[in-house]
Amino acid sequence: MDAQQASLGGRTAVVTGAGAGIGKGIALGLAAFGARVAVLELDAATARSTAAEIERAGGQALALPADVRDG
Repeated sequence: MDAQQASLGGRTAVVTGAGAGIGKGIALGLAAFGARVAVLELDAATARSTAAEIERAGGQALALPADVRDG
């Protein structure tokens, strides 16, 4: 399936752990399909890096340092 077949344009995705690994891959993939992405990550610099990568590719992203753990 390509971006034309499954557009996420006009939608916003919130991805936790989006600074590296699987979370980053998911964030980049959602952006490639047109979603705006809120990049949540413990480390602010890592969140900004992923958001910048999305924006360089033409997407929209917001980097948010966040801890979503319980406790």
